[in-house]
Amino acid sequence: MSGSLLSRQLSGQSHIIHGGRAGLTPALEHVWHTLSKGLCRQVLLIGFDSFLNAQAINHYLEQDRLLVSDNSDGFLPGEAAAAVLLELGPAYSPGVHIIGWGKGEEPGRVDGSVPTRSMGMTAALRQAFKQAGVNCNDLDFRISDQNGESFFVTDAVNALTRVAEDGGSTPMVYTTADCTGEVGAATGPLMLAWLYHLLQGQDSPGDCGVIHLANDGGERSAAVVQYRS
Repeated sequence: MSGSLLSRQLSGQSHIIHGGRAGLTPALEHVWHTLSKGLCRQVLLIGFDSFLNAQAINHYLEQDRLLVSDNSDGFLPGEAAAAVLLELGPAYSPGVHIIGWGKGEEPGRVDGSVPTRSMGMTAALRQAFKQAGVNCNDLDFRISDQNGESFFVTDAVNALTRVAEDGGSTPMVYTTADCTGEVGAATGPLMLAWLYHLLQGQDSPGDCGVIHLANDGGERSAAVVQYRS
């Protein structure tokens, strides 16, 4: 969908995705299509979201989902925007490569009305691993969108257990919500931007990892990244 951003006209190839946290995979699919078809040389992926408004705050307070004095199983609302510039590159080129992505649908719901069996995240991880040609044993880290709610922690851990190879070690876990709060659709691009700096630094956890994200509505997203020097 074409439109404008900061009063500047966007390209006719621009697309708006209302995908929440798990919107990263649909966005990467669109980026891949645009670049592989030669429609442009680079794509600017932007994510932005805000929970800092009265309507959102009241909604999540009514659902007992905010981290307040009488609820430790909740999240802190936040507001953020993040952008990363993506392009196709040869396999040997240095930098952070996104080498696989996947998506799934989870019937379980955060309100407990339907228990989670982590089938959606399992499907997303398996698709991402298959496309990337890796398995859990190849991962040095994972970066999670867990925001403090136990539902999403359990969902991710169960899915990783399902896809784990025998004898595999548990990769190091990173999060962003502990620094930014819950920032919804900005989470995926924020993770990519942060990893770009982390993986090139002295404190890098390794070269290969997976991003995983989940929406309240059941959408699940995963992406495998690899740093090549």
